[in-house]
Amino acid sequence: MAVGRVRPFAHALFGGAHVKLNWTGFSSTDTTFAIALGGGFDYRLAGPIQWRFQGDYLQTRFFSGTQNNARFSTGIVLAF
Repeated sequence: MAVGRVRPFAHALFGGAHVKLNWTGFSSTDTTFAIALGGGFDYRLAGPIQWRFQGDYLQTRFFSGTQNNARFSTGIVLAF
């Protein structure tokens, strides 16, 4: 639901992540649960052209260690 020219959104993604490490004489792999939570908003410029601002929190747990990361992105969106 848009409020004027702004349309907010949120998302939650759950799934698996896989990593394979190779060093001279050493190889290790790990597969784990991963999560991405985020949201943002689209700002309508003209017609179907919008500008998106988005932020996400990403988490994986490879090799008994937890990785917490943030991702921010922006760009043009064509809405149909």
